[in-house]
Amino acid sequence: MTTNSDRFWLIFDLAPYPHINFYEDVHNIVAFPRNAIIRYEYRQKYLSDLALHYSQNSASAPQTVLTVFAQLRGHTRLDEAPRSNTPVDSTFSQTFWVPTRLCEMVSIPQKAGEYFSYFMRVKSYPKVNQKALMEILIPLVNSQDLPFRKLVVVSEQIHALEQLTCGDDEQNWQQIVTKLAHPPSKFAGDVFWRLESPSYVGNTNRTKSRSGQSEVEEGPVYRIPEGVLEPITVSSYEPSGAAKHRIKSGVPEALLHISTSDKNISIEGIPNTLPLEQYGKKPIPVRTAIRNELRPITSTLILDTGKRSDGYPIGPSIVVRIEIFKPLWKRLALIILPVLAIIFTLLASSAAELVASVCLGILAAVFAMLFLALLTGKHNAIFPFSVLFLFVLFG
Repeated sequence: MTTNSDRFWLIFDLAPYPHINFYEDVHNIVAFPRNAIIRYEYRQKYLSDLALHYSQNSASAPQTVLTVFAQLRGHTRLDEAPRSNTPVDSTFSQTFWVPTRLCEMVSIPQKAGEYFSYFMRVKSYPKVNQKALMEILIPLVNSQDLPFRKLVVVSEQIHALEQLTCGDDEQNWQQIVTKLAHPPSKFAGDVFWRLESPSYVGNTNRTKSRSGQSEVEEGPVYRIPEGVLEPITVSSYEPSGAAKHRIKSGVPEALLHISTSDKNISIEGIPNTLPLEQYGKKPIPVRTAIRNELRPITSTLILDTGKRSDGYPIGPSIVVRIEIFKPLWKRLALIILPVLAIIFTLLASSAAELVASVCLGILAAVFAMLFLALLTGKHNAIFPFSVLFLFVLFG
């Protein structure tokens, strides 16, 4: 008996003209850090029968996803994909295949009109093993469950998938980039980089419930405490021989443009435009502000590679959400300290002896100024505040 653990999703990217957002999807799924959420959307006619069944009954659906880029050899980014009624056996041998990411299916909401949405949590990079990939694809030729007829299918070739799930993640990513950065790929001449997983735990995207509906936070989410300088690392890679394709396509230099949404985060020590190395890692130092409130706030960091004259992206374009939070110990302290300050103020005002009253008042001032320091981070205001506090108490 076949169970959902014996099957996996096979989801294809085509990046067809004129859909620039689909082209961006391929770049981004290769660039996203582990655990980020990406959403794909497909019309029902592009689902195989089994994929449609599981899309309508997601509770029993497989969890593992393999995404694959598919393109007819000789096509460029300005070529439309073959029609959806084109027989698979007439295009299969002329199709350029690249496995791009291993994912976990997070959510398949109810169909909206003609479209199904697939929310996937990206995981590791598959090994570029063409033999294993063909073992997955060839059984689907006769059923016509492949591009350019079907783009969302379900496979039972688990043993072949296991051959794609091995190897070092960094090396696997470089192999994928090498395939995409050279002809016949329509991405030849583009710039490739990726985000490293953050050092702070908590970048997993949570599923929120609102009015009974599930909502999945898309994109990378980095949870960073307030008032710290945390590097977000970008890895870049340009395989041997790829630079000539980039220069020929009108991109003389690989650049990363950095911007922020507001003053709650700032970039320190580096320019807003960074040259990317052929192979290297660049930390982007992100400083988080201290806020005068307990609840977390969200800011955005925008990492972009720019666009060509035809509107197509040169590389990934990622909006990173930075969730700034107060650590648990600080939240507890901000609740306890004002309570202690009030208690010792009341004790000081009712103390019979002057010495006891002064000592209790000093303690109340210490608790109050610690509260102020933790809340605002403005340590230079602590001393005058404490003097004013004692003057009011004993004045």
